[in-house]
Amino acid sequence: MTHREGGTLQARMDVDLSDMITLAIETKLLLNYPKRLTAVLPVALAVSVVRFSGTLAISFIPSNPSRQTGTKMVFTFLDDYRLDFSIRSLVGSRSRLQDVPKIAQLIESRLHRWFDERCVEPRFQEIPLPSLWPRKKNTRGGDEIIADVERSMSRAAKSREAAARNSRHGSVASGARQHSADSLRFRRRPRSDDEFPMPGSLDVDDSP
Repeated sequence: MTHREGGTLQARMDVDLSDMITLAIETKLLLNYPKRLTAVLPVALAVSVVRFSGTLAISFIPSNPSRQTGTKMVFTFLDDYRLDFSIRSLVGSRSRLQDVPKIAQLIESRLHRWFDERCVEPRFQEIPLPSLWPRKKNTRGGDEIIADVERSMSRAAKSREAAARNSRHGSVASGARQHSADSLRFRRRPRSDDEFPMPGSLDVDDSP
């Protein structure tokens, strides 16, 4: 069931898990009194979650710019939950103690206390969720897309105009250089041994 209360989206759902999730460890208990390594006690422990059922309450809290808080997800379990464990233990090497009841009771009570202190009403877990809740600054579409397209087209047109101007300037400069080279090619200063025949002149023979 979902409902809104004070601008917060809330939901409650029933959770029922019947499975075998096991965590097993093997270690050794070292006794260093009255001297180092007086005794070594092997310990094997396996903890399994066999059943979990309860009601999960989830809330989505939108961001508040005035308080500078982001979007958050809050979840908790109602106090009528059920959490069953299967705990197996093995202590010792030669004369072994198997499935000691006191060890099972101690571990189970610790696990229940750990869960109650973190996830059961009135306590809850709060997780920040950045950019998940719909916000105005993340909205795209409509007039913004048209404006972006117009800006892109304007930048492209300006780039084409600049390229055309640079091309025209390059053509004019190249033509001017070519004209200057042609004029210098046909212009040569006369030398002293150059002869210029005059019309109507007579050839004079200086030989005796």
